[in-house]
This record gives sequence, structure tokens and C-alpha cells, in this order.
Amino acid sequence: MYDYSEIHRRIKQNFRYVKCEPRLRARAMSLMRVLASIESGKSVEQATRQFGIKRQYFYFWIRRFIAANYAMEGLQEKSK
Repeated sequence: MYDYSEIHRRIKQNFRYVKCEPRLRARAMSLMRVLASIESGKSVEQATRQFGIKRQYFYFWIRRFIAANYAMEGLQEKSK
């Protein structure tokens, strides 16, 4: 499946160096909280429920972040 510790490390690393809009910043912070909770031993379902994020939403943003080669721009919303 996914290597959550690697994803968490990459988000933290990229988050420090990027100035971004508030919504993107909030999304990255939410993902970091969920990933930290998963690393501490909770399941994805428990961690997402704890922070009030739908599990599908979590996986959607993780896939987009990985597809963008771990760049913060992958967390931005795209127009339809």
C-alpha cells in the first residue's frame, strides 16, 4: 500500500519551504495530523475519524500528492 512515514516526511519537508494560500496550508496540516496519528499506531479509519476527515478524501489527496511527485502543488484544487 502506501508508505505513510515517507509521505509524512515529504509533506513536512516541502511544507517548510513553500509559501502557500491558507486553504492549501490547512489541507497540508490536516494530512500531516492524520499521517502522524497513523504512524503512532492508529488505523487510517480511526485517524481520519479523529480529525473529521472522510477516508476517501484522505486517499484522494494522498494519491494527488504522490502523482505530483511529492510537490505541494499537488494539493491544490483543480478546475473542472
